[in-house]
Amino acid sequence: MVIFLSRWLIQDYDRPDDPEVRRKYGVLCGSVGIGLNLLLFLAKFFAGTISGSIAITVNDYAAFRTAWESCVSAYASLTDNKGMWFEIAYPSGSNLDSFYFPGEPLPLGFGGADVDSVLENNANIAPTGDYLFAAASTTSA
Repeated sequence: MVIFLSRWLIQDYDRPDDPEVRRKYGVLCGSVGIGLNLLLFLAKFFAGTISGSIAITVNDYAAFRTAWESCVSAYASLTDNKGMWFEIAYPSGSNLDSFYFPGEPLPLGFGGADVDSVLENNANIAPTGDYLFAAASTTSA
C-alpha cells in the first residue's frame, strides 16, 4: 500500500537517497500508520458497542497489572450487595459530563504484541447495571 501511495503522492519516489524524498516517505508512513490505527479504533469501538462490551487497551506493564489486579481483588471482597462504579470522564472543555456505570472488573489475560512493539492487554469491565451521565467527579485518579 505504501508503494502505491508513494507513487501517487511523492514526486521522485524512485530516489530514496534524496533527503527530501526520505522525509516525504517518513511523513507518508506515519500518516498511513495513524490512519490505520484510527480505522482499527473505530472497528473496535463499533464492535464493542454492538456486543455491549467495554474494553480498555493498555500497555501491559507491571504497575498497571498490579493496579488492575488490586481492582479485581477489591471487587471480589465486596459484601452486602455493594457494587463497584466506574467513571469515564470526557476531556475538559467538551460540554459533556462523565459517564458512570456499575461493573465487574475481569482478570487480565495474557497480552499480545507484534514484533518490535509494546506488549498490550485489554482490561475488560462487564457492566452489571444501568449507566448514567452526571457531573464529572471532583477527585483525580
